[in-house]
Amino acid sequence: MFPGLQGYVGVDLILAQEEAWLVEINPRLTTSDIGLRQVVNINLAKAIWEACREGVLAEQVRLRGEVSFDKDELILQEGLAYLQ
Repeated sequence: MFPGLQGYVGVDLILAQEEAWLVEINPRLTTSDIGLRQVVNINLAKAIWEACREGVLAEQVRLRGEVSFDKDELILQEGLAYLQ
């Protein structure tokens, strides 16, 4: 429906009983991106750009450590950092 649309996007809708209205479409980072960028060895935005626009995939993605978070805290383990 939207030629050229790539990557992570947010689609805001209003849903009614028998209709749906598209309000807007805009770029979005997801909660998973916030966690992933803490534990991967590459720049995720750059990797997505290169994969979509240049057809180049990251050679090797390595995870380092572990991350968990909720609405009030972000905890990075295995010597990386601790935020609260």
